[in-house]
Amino acid sequence: MRKVLLFVWLASSVGTAYAHGNFEHILGTIKEVHPGTILVETRQHQIRTVSLPDKVPILQDGHSISWKDLKPGQRVVIHAKKSAAVLQAHEVKVGKAP
Repeated sequence: MRKVLLFVWLASSVGTAYAHGNFEHILGTIKEVHPGTILVETRQHQIRTVSLPDKVPILQDGHSISWKDLKPGQRVVIHAKKSAAVLQAHEVKVGKAP
């Protein structure tokens, strides 16, 4: 019975990982904001540069905002995809500053 449950659990977790596709999840705090680019310090204290395409959705409290509204110190969750050597954001969710 344990083997069956383990198999079911493993099979379902593979589907969950696949559902995210090739997107990388970046969680951290905004360090710098530039036109089309933000620098984010991750929980592991790495600085990641993320490109913000013109039409990328940036959401705060369920509302769309502009990249110009982003401020250093805000927490973000970014779904990004590596395109060549650049991380390109596909969605940015902004939390409250600590």
